[in-house]
Amino acid sequence: MTKRLLTLTFISLLSLSSYGQKSNSLFIGLNTFAQIQDGTKETTNQSSGNSFKTHSKYYSINFLPQIGFKFQNNIRIGLGLGYQRSQTKSISGVDSPDPYHIYNRTNLYTGRLYASKDLRISKWLNFFVQANLDFLKEREIKEDYNSTSSGLYSHRAYYFNPNLMTGLRAALNNKLDVEITYGRIGYINGKLITDAGGVDSDYTLKSFDLNFTSDTITIGLKYSLGKSEK
Repeated sequence: MTKRLLTLTFISLLSLSSYGQKSNSLFIGLNTFAQIQDGTKETTNQSSGNSFKTHSKYYSINFLPQIGFKFQNNIRIGLGLGYQRSQTKSISGVDSPDPYHIYNRTNLYTGRLYASKDLRISKWLNFFVQANLDFLKEREIKEDYNSTSSGLYSHRAYYFNPNLMTGLRAALNNKLDVEITYGRIGYINGKLITDAGGVDSDYTLKSFDLNFTSDTITIGLKYSLGKSEK
């Protein structure tokens, strides 16, 4: 049901672009965001009652270049190709004589077809709703070790993710807009392949996608290649 609703929303936004096509214009854009986190937290083992500290360093960067058309009634349709890299390094049990080291890194590739609708707030500021059809490929590798043991785990995932997102877009001038997006509501359908100790296992991915973490934040620019409006 969710998947059908998102697909119908996307088609509806596309159909609205039939109005005012005489004044359409080509645009290019780039959305990106980076974050770094460094901290220590204390966790209590529920069975033993013992507590231990884990220190983690995390970073993530993503970018999504795009090309598309903007129509007179504030409809945009476009294509994007994206990449996200994230990495976490953790030391579990920093106070113990033999702490556990965990190294996790993920690469995510995205192909996106999208349509968005601007809703005017003021002369220079718009709220917008965007429907995306995302096709994703993910690769994650996790290593953990201490002085007596070690492990290597990985997974590959291929999935289709129709989703809705919202944002704010401000006009800097007649040709350049700046925007910020946050949050995602959608549906995931695909395949997950895990590798633990050289043994592959396949799983089907089907789940509702509700994400309002900092990983969904992007800041972007859109530049119109058409003639400036007077």
